[in-house]
Amino acid sequence: MAIRKNAANLTSSEMDTFVAALKELKRSGRYDLYVLQHAQSVMSNIHRCAAFLPWHRQLLWELERELQEIANDPNLAIPYWHWGDNATYDNPEDYPMWSDRFLGPGGRSFNGHIVRSGPFREGEWTIIDMQGNPAGPLVRELGESPIANSLPSKEQIEAMLRVMPFDTSPYDMDTRAGFRNLLEGWYGGSEPMFHNRGHVWVGGSMIPMTSPNDPVFFLHHCFVDKLWWDWQERHSPMGMEPYLPLHGERAGQNLDDLMEAGMTGRFKPSDVLDVIQLGYSYDAPEPTIDTTFVFTQEGSDGGIDHSGHEGHGGHEDPNNHDDHNTGDHQDTNPGNDDGVAGGDEGTGGGHDHSDHGAGGSSEDTGNDVPTTGGGGSSTGSGTSSGGSGRRRGCMLTFILIFGILVFACGSSMKSGKITGFEKYERKAIVSSVYWYFDIALGEKDVYKVLTNKEDIYFEVVGGQQSFTLEGPQIEAANVKVITKDNNCFLGKGGKISGSLNGDQLDLDMDFNSQSAKSNAQGEFIIKEATDKELHEVRVKGVALRVND
Repeated sequence: MAIRKNAANLTSSEMDTFVAALKELKRSGRYDLYVLQHAQSVMSNIHRCAAFLPWHRQLLWELERELQEIANDPNLAIPYWHWGDNATYDNPEDYPMWSDRFLGPGGRSFNGHIVRSGPFREGEWTIIDMQGNPAGPLVRELGESPIANSLPSKEQIEAMLRVMPFDTSPYDMDTRAGFRNLLEGWYGGSEPMFHNRGHVWVGGSMIPMTSPNDPVFFLHHCFVDKLWWDWQERHSPMGMEPYLPLHGERAGQNLDDLMEAGMTGRFKPSDVLDVIQLGYSYDAPEPTIDTTFVFTQEGSDGGIDHSGHEGHGGHEDPNNHDDHNTGDHQDTNPGNDDGVAGGDEGTGGGHDHSDHGAGGSSEDTGNDVPTTGGGGSSTGSGTSSGGSGRRRGCMLTFILIFGILVFACGSSMKSGKITGFEKYERKAIVSSVYWYFDIALGEKDVYKVLTNKEDIYFEVVGGQQSFTLEGPQIEAANVKVITKDNNCFLGKGGKISGSLNGDQLDLDMDFNSQSAKSNAQGEFIIKEATDKELHEVRVKGVALRVND
């Protein structure tokens, strides 16, 4: 089993083995094929889409297997570039990954930012353009971009890992909620975020679609992959889908669709969800830390300089209009104002157009996180055609007035029958976007009561076999109600009592809850007064445990 480690924690021997394998892959000509596989793929099939993470997971897995064969070491693993660790260094180049023994430092402005030391220096490493032609030495501009002069912090990374679900419609760069598009870097702040930010921070050869020219690409994407693994480890045990969409979206993006081809053929997202089955894992999960960082729902706008290294647009090389066996390589979403400036690949290279968020204006579409209200709202017109007798009109008026009164009073149908319960011991509810919940470590027992109409979450002091929550204790217990149509309500008063006997839970619940919405950070808040609705929960009976 290959264990992928933080690049800062590699031994000298591990550094040497990894570098030697990369250079042998380059000497054989195989490394450049990875560059072209990425550069010549259809941009909208591997970036700005749900398949962004599984496609790149496949690419890294394929490279890792080749490096293992070269080194004759099945445990050789791609290390990851931990942005949060690197961000803690006063001089970012002091981070061990940038040492001359490993990947080498950045270039300097007085020599065109050409890398002049380390194993991948000028004369030792030559990059290629979109057609596979030699394009000069490796170029790096570490931290010099005015729109990405710092790396994501550990607090930002923690805040990102709390965001759920995996992805949301429209499953592209305009999505304003969910984990995938935030990690890819297309929303959350006005500048390039996370993945996109890493590319722009390195700059130079890491800007265009030929960015795998720089070995940093693979360590960068290894950390992106690790963060997806971290997210899966945190949320999958709670039933969160590790990948979305499951079905119904465009070809190549659904769970069981064949994706854009990689080096060894076309995989499905479902083929790469389990890293253990792929033969690797990571050294340690990201620790849970306190964070107050709040994301915005605006698109990440890299619009400082629309010409030169900061230009990141639609992965379209203006000098390359061939199909390359995958069809048209232009941006299939031309309505997006993604910028058109390309990255200068160095000497002899044309201007490629990249997709890392440092150029065009990815404008905020104004799409907030959906704030679905509670039950009882109606959008019917109330008009009728045909007979217009007074009796019928009075009946319609009565029904309409009754409906309005029900809505205004904030009441809804009573809860359904209990179908079971789940219990998570010594934990605490952490709310997150789209009405799902992360169960974090804590000193509480979390119950999830399932009925045929809603799921009801609440916390009690850990280890209690019986409990009673009344009045303000309902709110303190983080009582949350999620209806089957994904409306969210927060408990605001009443009573919940229960007694646990083995796998049976005797329950008596009679409380009100108010409709809520989520902000960009995934925190729940009660809706505005004009938007409030109430949801009554009245359930009594015995629930049988359904989880281990």
